[in-house]
Amino acid sequence: MKRFLPILKNPLFWFSLFLAFVTVDNNLLDGEFKNVIRSDGRGYYAYLPALFMYNDPTFEASLEAETRNAQPNFNQYYLYQNREGRVFNKYFPGIAVLQSPFFGAGCIAAVISGAPVDGYSEPFELAFLLGSLFYTLLGVWLFHRCIQLRFPWLKDQSQWLVMAIYLCSTLLVYNTFSLGLSHHYSFFLFSLFAYAILKYRDWLHWKYVLIAGLTLGLIALVRPTNILILLAVPLLFKGYAEFKDTVSRLFERKARLFLIAIGGFLVVFSLQFFLWKWQSGHWINWSYSGEGFNFLQPAFLENLFSFRNGLFLHTPIMLVSAVASFWLLRKNTFLFFSWWVYFLVNTWVISSWWCWDYETSFGNRPFTEHTFMLLIPLLYVGQFRTRFLWYSLCIFFLMGWIRHQNYSSGAMIDQRFTASSYFASLAFWQEENHDRWRYPHSVVPFGEKVHEEILSWETKTIRVDKTDEFIHEVNYETPRNRTNERLYFRVWMDKKSKKPLQNVSLVIHATDKDSDFTHYHAIPLFNDRLEGVNEWAPISFSGQIPDHFNDFEKVKIYIWNQGKETFELRNIRIFIDTYKS
Repeated sequence: MKRFLPILKNPLFWFSLFLAFVTVDNNLLDGEFKNVIRSDGRGYYAYLPALFMYNDPTFEASLEAETRNAQPNFNQYYLYQNREGRVFNKYFPGIAVLQSPFFGAGCIAAVISGAPVDGYSEPFELAFLLGSLFYTLLGVWLFHRCIQLRFPWLKDQSQWLVMAIYLCSTLLVYNTFSLGLSHHYSFFLFSLFAYAILKYRDWLHWKYVLIAGLTLGLIALVRPTNILILLAVPLLFKGYAEFKDTVSRLFERKARLFLIAIGGFLVVFSLQFFLWKWQSGHWINWSYSGEGFNFLQPAFLENLFSFRNGLFLHTPIMLVSAVASFWLLRKNTFLFFSWWVYFLVNTWVISSWWCWDYETSFGNRPFTEHTFMLLIPLLYVGQFRTRFLWYSLCIFFLMGWIRHQNYSSGAMIDQRFTASSYFASLAFWQEENHDRWRYPHSVVPFGEKVHEEILSWETKTIRVDKTDEFIHEVNYETPRNRTNERLYFRVWMDKKSKKPLQNVSLVIHATDKDSDFTHYHAIPLFNDRLEGVNEWAPISFSGQIPDHFNDFEKVKIYIWNQGKETFELRNIRIFIDTYKS
């Protein structure tokens, strides 16, 4: 028993159990592990059954298996088609590589339990969850070790720092709730890369260079823009003198260490070229068809300061760290400039992506994996201003916990904030705030708008009673022979009712008469559930219709009064725009 006492006394052990519990609890659906592989994770994971189970570069067999095991209203959105008619996966395969051992375990578990060995039955969902949890917990430990190695004066406090930082940032949600996204994998890889650099700094051993190269390959294979982690290398040194000395020693050993690092990177990242060839028939393929960067028009200020998803508003501990960085001007100019180069370049790239808000509903998610590097100024200042460090963490720890509880309970899920809803949402004790706000507006598609179709411009008042189920249906016939066009709907109207509406939705339904392929999206008919009670209130909606294969022949938009409510509508305007890059 004495051997286990140090473990039981370790706060990180209990924090790891907490993360495991929250992860399992948030991903159980009616007592079953179903729909764990969701969102972007469906595309990341699809390589495993398509390659190892079906040897099917068209992804048809794996898509059929996924559809059988999916929840209702299943829509495929990660497969595209090139000009030759070849199907390819939009996403990069790094997470599939990391999940591959757990996929193998899922195969064994499915055989033993008698479940379908199709890649998507419950044993595979559970294996995916366990793989995700494994990298989360390993990331926690590596993060802890990186703080100890980089800031030895915080060694005795590092365990509490890790826990506080998790709750002050987006790490907790994206490590435990949104398992289909890539950020907790990237955070683990960032921590492993930083750990390898820190160990090489201290020991100058070639194996750490190899680990850094292999890890950098995985980082790029998960999310290619994250290769900018290289800009963070100077931040892992105490100052310019130590950085220069380590680099000089690297050069003294000639090119051998560089070749080891580059070789490790290429061995891993070369997998991407083989998979592109396997799917599309081309060694190089821009898989994000119809998407791209607006480098000359980045949404820079929006990504930092907007209520919608601004980093400094939704993760204010980052603003404290940015302010703390100016203290480095006096103490460590090298770190000051290194940090701002890292921060500004990454923010520019993140903000240049066409979908600059990343359809995120909890903070600014692309910054999640950058948490350690972005907090280095605050941790550095903690050496001299300990109270400043801990007061900052305690204040935003509380705010982070409120946000996490609101998100995990469904009170603020699937929304991006406005000025009015941001502050009001912090009043978690008010029951009326539960699931109160929606911000159903997607960023306009990448490219140029080439057509605008007005489906409705109705000014008269429409009175809806309990007998009216489907209201104000409009239809749009899509042009034939489309190539890479994206459809984008926009809807405005005024609403008035005697009480907040329940189960009334705006429905977007796209169909193809020659196949079962369909897109169905029901959006609750409110921006603020309390709006429009006994007075007219404007509401609006917008978003893309994922016509990845240009197959849809008809788009139908209507209002579904499923809850048999009584209300009024006026000034209904419905548009469908076509974009092309």
